[in-house]
Amino acid sequence: MNYRLNMLPDDLAPDEKSVNSGNPGMAVALLALLAGLAVWYGIFIAGLFKMKNDLNVLNSKIDELSPVYTYVLKTKNELEASRKYLALLEQMAAASGSSSAVLAGINGALPADVWLKSLQIMKGGRETGTGEKSSVPAQNAAPGGQIAPPERPDTVIIEGYTRAAPAVGALAGNLGRIQCFTEVSVEEVSYSDEKKALSFKIRAKFR
Repeated sequence: MNYRLNMLPDDLAPDEKSVNSGNPGMAVALLALLAGLAVWYGIFIAGLFKMKNDLNVLNSKIDELSPVYTYVLKTKNELEASRKYLALLEQMAAASGSSSAVLAGINGALPADVWLKSLQIMKGGRETGTGEKSSVPAQNAAPGGQIAPPERPDTVIIEGYTRAAPAVGALAGNLGRIQCFTEVSVEEVSYSDEKKALSFKIRAKFR
């Protein structure tokens, strides 16, 4: 058995209560702070992993939708090209219709003893159609391989034969009465030994 004997005066004797006792409130607060930090860190790590997972899912969705986006963009471009081509076809149809009307008028103006050698529809002095039944101006290729819009012709040159000289003047007069022409002129009349007939050339200007 051990005994402890305190030989100090009362005023110098240590206070056992103050030595052995601590501050429990401070310890509890410190523990609470550490616990809060641990919880916050856990939540942060969990959120970070969730964000990373969401980004991976988003990237996979983008990879899946990339071909769809490419197809939609390609379809849009093809649709725009189709609309432009449709407008071009409408212009060509309009040009064809007007040329057909001109041919019908010329055919009605021909005297009985006249037959045609060629008919040329021209734009600015450039021939755009040849042959007895030429009606549609030739189309030029535009940059990119697309067909350029048809140009409006301004001249018709009619060449043919007749065995009666007055028929040439009659044809020129008949053409002058067609509303689409502003000027009709006989440019050439000569005798063809091959055809045994008169050869003529008439130029008519469109309005």
